Amino acid sequence: PEPKKEEPKAAPAPKVEEKKPEPKKEQPKAAPAPKAAVAPKVEEKKPQAKAAAPVASGQPPKSQEWGRGDLLSKCCEGYYNLVRQDGADVNWVLLKHESNTKIRAEAVGTGGLSEVIPHLTEKDTGFVYMRFQTGDAESKRAKFVLFSFCGPRAPIMRKAKMSVHKADVKQIFASSALEIHATEAS
Repeated sequence: PEPKKEEPKAAPAPKVEEKKPEPKKEQPKAAPAPKAAVAPKVEEKKPQAKAAAPVASGQPPKSQEWGRGDLLSKCCEGYYNLVRQDGADVNWVLLKHESNTKIRAEAVGTGGLSEVIPHLTEKDTGFVYMRFQTGDAESKRAKFVLFSFCGPRAPIMRKAKMSVHKADVKQIFASSALEIHATEAS
C-alpha cells in the first residue's frame, strides 16, 4: 500500500514537466530523479535581485568601477539605497559626469542643499538625490527629490546627453516625489 501512495505523488511531477516543454535535454534523465530534481529546478528559475555594491557611509571612493557598457559606477545603487534607509544619517548623494559616458558617485552628506552647492561648479553636469523630512510631530514622512544639474559652462556634449543620461539614472534612482532641473548652483 505504501508504494501505491508514492505513485500518486509521481503524477504531479509530469504536470510540472509539461509546463516546461523547452528543456528537452533534461527529460532523458532517469525516471526516479524527476521527483527530487523538479522542485529545485523551479526554485532556481525564480528571478533574483541584482545585488548592489556595498558602500560605506563615508565619501565615495576616488577610483570607482563600471560594468561593461554601464553609465553609472557600480557603487551608485548602494548610495541610492543608503539615502533611502530610514535610520541612515546620509540624506543626499551627488553623481557627476566623469566623462561623456561615465557617471560616478562624487559625494554624500548629512546636511542639506547648502552642503551640496559647494560641490557644483559652472562646468559640471550631474545629479543629486536628496531625502527631505516632511510632516508634523505625530506623522513624519520621507520625501525624495532628484535634481539634475547642468552648469552654464558645461561641455556641449554633456549638455546634449543630459536627457538620455537622466533616463538611465532614473532606472536606479527610481523613486522620487519631485524632479528639478537646475542650471546654476547658487
